[in-house]
Amino acid sequence: MRVEVFTDKEINSFLTEYKDYLKEPPTSNIMAYFKINNTTVTIYPSRKVLFQGEDIEMFSKYFKEEIDEYPFDSVNTIGADEVGTGDFFGPIVVAACLVKPENIDKLKELGVRDSKKISDKRIVELVENTKDIVDVNITLLSNEKYNQIVDDYNLNEIKAKLHNHTINKLSKKVKYDEILLDAFCSKEKYLEYLKGEDVLELHLLEKAESKSLSVAMASIYARY
Repeated sequence: MRVEVFTDKEINSFLTEYKDYLKEPPTSNIMAYFKINNTTVTIYPSRKVLFQGEDIEMFSKYFKEEIDEYPFDSVNTIGADEVGTGDFFGPIVVAACLVKPENIDKLKELGVRDSKKISDKRIVELVENTKDIVDVNITLLSNEKYNQIVDDYNLNEIKAKLHNHTINKLSKKVKYDEILLDAFCSKEKYLEYLKGEDVLELHLLEKAESKSLSVAMASIYARY
């Protein structure tokens, strides 16, 4: 995976060269979307271009920057995380948070990182200082509701349904480029748990809170 920033001339050149591979974009906020064998190329209105798949080196003539293995902070990203699944008394809380590239430096200045490394007092301060620059949606599953459904669904299935509901609600209110979820299971299992539901295209990565501030912010808001 890598991200580049194209000029208008480079975009036009790419559109011409790969026009036979042009596909319907998975979301409305994408300028152009290509699928070539096992590789996809996504061009955003911001002129950022995301290359994903096994054969991205076939586009090497378009590469100018160093490879960014996790480019999520360079585009509008919805990150999602949850708290409470290891607790006996508390509810399960899932948060989805949209972070825009123009706010990354501000969030870093504030010290945003994985919420497990931040005190309760600092969590409250971070929410107060970021609520005007991030968009958030939160779902809470009470102890009572959990007890009603736990015999019908395993914990990962419950988390998948909560995340999907929370992400879908936020996606309807914001413009986003990517969705990133802290992986609690494989993507195949995630999709299996949600069979028959409306599932948006997304990435599941282990320790995602260290790979995108959107997931770090989601973990902070879930704890809050």
